[in-house]
Amino acid sequence: MKLHNRSVNIPGAIAILLVATVLPAQAAMRCGTKLIDIGDSAIILLQECGEPAIGDTSNLDYGEWTYNFGPEEFMIKVQIVNGQIDIFQTLGRGYVTEEGEGLPDRDNE
Repeated sequence: MKLHNRSVNIPGAIAILLVATVLPAQAAMRCGTKLIDIGDSAIILLQECGEPAIGDTSNLDYGEWTYNFGPEEFMIKVQIVNGQIDIFQTLGRGYVTEEGEGLPDRDNE
C-alpha cells in the first residue's frame, strides 16, 4: 500500500504499536503512604496493601497477586517467589466493582 509515494509496512507498524503499549516492570509499589519494594516479604505486602483483587493468598511462598487501585490508577501484578516479592508488573487501569471495591482508600493516604 502506498500513501503519498511512501511505502507503509503495516505489520511492522502494528508490531511497534504493540511493543510501545506494553508497560515495563517497576521496582516498587505504593500502598497509601507505604512503599513496598522487591525483596519485601509477602506478609509485609498483605499487611500494608491488604488482600489482592485477584490471587490466592493461602500460599505465601509462591503466587501472582493483582492489586486494583481503582480507575484513576494502574493495577499492579505482584509475583511472589520463596515468600518474597520478585516482580512488579504494571497493568492497565483499575476498575470499580459493584461492591465499590477499587475506590481510593483516602484514610491511608
